[in-house]
Amino acid sequence: RYCPYFCEENVWHLCQNDVVKDGERVISLEDRRAVFVSNDRRAVPMDHQKAGEGSVVVWDYHVVLFALTRAGWQCWDLDHDRGAPRELAHWMGDTFLIGAPLEAYRSLTGKDIDAPRFRVIEAEDYLELFSSDRSHMTDHKGRPTRPHPEWEQINPGESTLMRFVDTRAAWAGHLFSYDDIRLQFCMK
Repeated sequence: RYCPYFCEENVWHLCQNDVVKDGERVISLEDRRAVFVSNDRRAVPMDHQKAGEGSVVVWDYHVVLFALTRAGWQCWDLDHDRGAPRELAHWMGDTFLIGAPLEAYRSLTGKDIDAPRFRVIEAEDYLELFSSDRSHMTDHKGRPTRPHPEWEQINPGESTLMRFVDTRAAWAGHLFSYDDIRLQFCMK
């Protein structure tokens, strides 16, 4: 299941989908992680996103799936213009502006943007804890700002979405910097 601009729901479905494979072997739930990407300013420049149409797009947050294969971690970013899954190190290198490229982007745009931070959640925990009332994608009159998914809301009730997005507060999962993610998940 996929709906543009609803990456958090797309990944919720992907956490339990049999399409997440290592060759012919379905990757177990225990070897999957929902990963929120954001920062304290809620402005993360990301390259190779379909919504950017060839340019860098700045997301307030983005959600992807990490899945452990025999060769290492792969990333399922359904909004990446180079497809999914991709080897995690390649996805990170293609996607994020870090170091000199981030400084150049700051100079070019005049925006004070921080490096990404990551909240990594075990898939089983994400399936249980995630809920969204989709209010983040509605205007002040309750009208959708983007077409909403055709499926029912996930775990209706009080939305936990912004708790996942918050990169400062300890809650579900673990918080990582860009460098920490590379050390923890990209090294074999």
